[in-house]
Parts: sequence; C-alpha cells; structure tokens
Amino acid sequence: MMVYFKGFLLGMTLQLSVGPVFFALLHKAVKEGFAEGFKMALGVALVDAAYIALSFTAVSGLMAANEGAEWFVRAGGALVLCWFGFGYIRGAGNKDTKACEAKAGGSFLYGIKLTVINPLSIVFWTGTFGAVLASGMIPGGVGIVVYAAGCVSATILFMTGASYMGSRVEGLLTPVAIKMLDRAVGVCLFLFAANLIIRQ
Repeated sequence: MMVYFKGFLLGMTLQLSVGPVFFALLHKAVKEGFAEGFKMALGVALVDAAYIALSFTAVSGLMAANEGAEWFVRAGGALVLCWFGFGYIRGAGNKDTKACEAKAGGSFLYGIKLTVINPLSIVFWTGTFGAVLASGMIPGGVGIVVYAAGCVSATILFMTGASYMGSRVEGLLTPVAIKMLDRAVGVCLFLFAANLIIRQ
C-alpha cells in the first residue's frame, strides 16, 4: 500500500505542474461536457502508462545522456503544440469542433495524440521514473507494477477532477465567452511551445 501511495504522489507531482494537456482537457469539458472530458482523461492516462513502460528500456538512458535527443523532442513537440494552438485560435467559437474531432477518432484518441506529442510528459516519465527505478527506492517485480499503478491513477483522478470542474460551467458560457476561451487555450499552447524552446 505504501508503494502505491508513493507512486501516486509522484504522479500527482506531474499533474500539479499543469501543462498544455490540462488546459486542452479543461477546454473540452467546458465545451462538450464531463463524458467527453473523461474519455480524453483515459487517453492521457494510457499514454502516461506507455511512457512509464518505456522507462524500463534504453529510452530513459538515451534521454538522460543525450542532450541532442532531448532538444529534438522539445523542438518537435513545440511545433506540434503550435499547430494545435493555431487550430484553437482559427476555429474559435466554431460549433463544429466536436464533429471534426469525432471524425478524427473522438475524445479518447485526441487525448492520446496530444499527450504523445507533449515533451513535458516524455521527459518527466522517462527521466524521473527511470531515476526512481535506478535508485532502488521501490522494490522490484510486483512492487514496480504497484508503483506505476499509483502514478497512472493520479493522472486519472486529477484529469477526471478537471473534467468535472469544466463540465460545471458547460452551458453557462455565452458564444462570445466560448470564443474567448478557444483563443485563450490557443495562446496557452503557444506559450508552452515557446517555453519548451527557450528553457535550458
């Protein structure tokens, strides 16, 4: 139980450092309701679990030892975040957003796509979880699985909470407010992209 709790705390540490995925999920819950936000949250959690699994491979060592690899991930992620940000701003107030995303695979796949290209998630999980494993802070075998389960459950809990908060204001926003929200999320994604490029 203690191993699970430690994993939960590590996972919550990442979630409390809110990033572009959080704002995108909150935006989705505000515009489309709790169910769609929850589907996106499950997609985010699935990718987090995949990155944790990658920490057992040479990927974490490559990211830690090769600054060029980390910069490449940051630069590529920044470009994709800008693309998403441009899409939010260009489609501000567009009521057809939900239909377009349904064609692209729905909220679950949207959560997967946005988290996959988020460099913050990649660097955090391959670096931090890999370091925890190397330090011997958690027992091997089943202990690692329980620790990882704690990390992933933190993602699900935090993102589900964000979905619920966003859904509470669904239907209360005017068309003008929704358009401003769309643009604000787009600007946030641009700012996160810029931060990825300039940070050392």
